[in-house]
Amino acid sequence: KQWYQRRVAITAGIDELLALISKVMHPSGILVSTDYLKASDTSDTSKFMEANAMPMMLSLDQLKSALIRNGFEYSEGENLDSHCLKSSESKIDKIVQEGIPCPAVNLFKLMKGLVMNSQLTFQLIVATKSAS
Repeated sequence: KQWYQRRVAITAGIDELLALISKVMHPSGILVSTDYLKASDTSDTSKFMEANAMPMMLSLDQLKSALIRNGFEYSEGENLDSHCLKSSESKIDKIVQEGIPCPAVNLFKLMKGLVMNSQLTFQLIVATKSAS
């Protein structure tokens, strides 16, 4: 029950944010964003969310529904997983090579593994403000 209440609160927060954006956008305006989206619920996805102080992570279908509820039409998206993997690898290498004490290195490794195993995806999201 507590998990469901938290999910409802987060969904309400996402709806509140999208509603505010929708209010200030002109009809046919374009919203462009990037976000991590979950592809599956696993203990590793939960670890990633906890490490990023994310009380909830949406799936692509949940995000599309939230956009529709708030006056947007999902136009297109682009999978940026390969960019995410390269970026994570580069960050990990730099931290290790420079001997930088960085607790985030474990987060980058976790993120890389989740994306490689298709449990997490990094997406470019494009939505158009509905004319109504």
